[in-house]
Amino acid sequence: MRHEGSGQNGHDRTFLADSARESADGVDIAADHAAFSAAFAAPREHHDFIDDFVDLVGHHLRTPLTAIRTLLELLADDSGGGLDPATARRLVGAVQANSDRMLRVIDTLLLLARARHAESARDHVPVDLAAVVDRVGSAMAPAADGSGISMTVEATDPVWTVGDPVLLERAIGHLAGNALRFTDRGGRLSLRALAEPRPAIEVQDTGVGIPPERQPGLLRPLVLTAGTGADDDAHLGLGTVSAIARAHRGDIDVRSAPGRGTTFRITFPTAPS
Repeated sequence: MRHEGSGQNGHDRTFLADSARESADGVDIAADHAAFSAAFAAPREHHDFIDDFVDLVGHHLRTPLTAIRTLLELLADDSGGGLDPATARRLVGAVQANSDRMLRVIDTLLLLARARHAESARDHVPVDLAAVVDRVGSAMAPAADGSGISMTVEATDPVWTVGDPVLLERAIGHLAGNALRFTDRGGRLSLRALAEPRPAIEVQDTGVGIPPERQPGLLRPLVLTAGTGADDDAHLGLGTVSAIARAHRGDIDVRSAPGRGTTFRITFPTAPS
C-alpha cells in the first residue's frame, strides 16, 4: 500500500504518542525483572551497560524527580494563596511534564531490556515487514498532515523476516517519529519495506540532518549525545532501536548530513523458507 499526504494544519512537533502510560498499565513486573536480570547477566558489554545505566538513571530520572519535589514544595508552601492562578498552573504543568519524561524513560528502559532479552530468538516468529511499515505509516499519517510534511509509504509486497513484531513496530515507529520531529513544514518523509538483496526497512527524511561529529555513538544504548539539536529522549530511543536491530541479527546504517536529511536503514536476515 502507498500513502501520500501533505499537512494543512499548524506546525506541531509534540505529536509523538506517549506510550509509557499505555505500557505501564497491567505491566508484568516479574517479566520485567527477568528481562533486566538477563540483560545484566549478559557477558557482552556487561560493565559498559551497567555504567551507562547508572549515568542515565542519574540524568533522566533523578533530575526530573528532584524538580518535581521542588515544585511540589512550592505548591505546598503556598498555604496563604500567594501564588496567582497562572503561576500555579505553570507549576502544575511543570510537574506533569517532568512526570511524563520519567514515564517515557522507564518505558524505554523496559523496551531495551526486552530487546536484549529477545536476542535468544526464542520468541521470534515470521514477521511481514511490509505490514509493519504500513501500520506505522497509517499511525503517523495524521501527525505528518498536521506538521505539513508529505509522507509516502512504500510497502506493497510482503517482506518476510523473523522476529518480535512488537519490538520491530516500536523501532520503525521511533525512527519515523524522529524523522517527523526534525523535519520542517514542507519537507518529505518516506517509509519503505525492501525485499532485495535482504529484507530491510528504510526511513528517509529531508530534515535538519545530523552533523558528522555527532554521529559516532549515536546508536549506543543508554548513552546521551548532547548538542545535536535533538532532545535526550530521541537519543535514548535511537540506542534502543540499535539494540532491537541487534536482537534480530540486523544491521543498522545511518546516512546523514546537516541540512540534507537523514536515512536510517535496518537490514534483517531472510526468513527461512
